Amino acid sequence: MTDDIVTRLRDIANLRGDLGGHVIPLACLNAADEIERLRNDVKVRDLQILANFRAMDAMHKELYGDAD
Repeated sequence: MTDDIVTRLRDIANLRGDLGGHVIPLACLNAADEIERLRNDVKVRDLQILANFRAMDAMHKELYGDAD
């Protein structure tokens, strides 16, 4: 997505870096990195939840058969 916050933060960091600033680009890059890290954490948690639901469904079928 082109209007993503991470992309905008990285664009701001590059623009400010070109203008000679150092504090704002570093803060923007750190924020972008943190957002990406949090997004990856959410993806991992989503996969874990999905795996747990599948395991629960499998146990239910094993215990009670295919009838829901």
